Amino acid sequence: MDSSVSKAAINLLYEVLHDSSGWNTAYCNDLSQQKNAITFLVELLKSPTREVAEKAEAILMKLCDEEENILKAAEAHWYKPLVDRVNEG
Repeated sequence: MDSSVSKAAINLLYEVLHDSSGWNTAYCNDLSQQKNAITFLVELLKSPTREVAEKAEAILMKLCDEEENILKAAEAHWYKPLVDRVNEG
């Protein structure tokens, strides 16, 4: 994906999910229900643009408040939330 498109997409997504009062839980839940959302965000972690990768990780970490999304992230080969959960006990 073109880096300018990735940057625009992640900026818009971040803006929709995160407002002045914090994370919009309803929108986060809606996003996590989308079939390939977690996989798409995991792919954006590999972006050479630091801002894109950081925002993708922030969104993923919020989505991974739900155990089901932790499993989806692990299936997409991103294990940070799973490791964090194992370390927490």
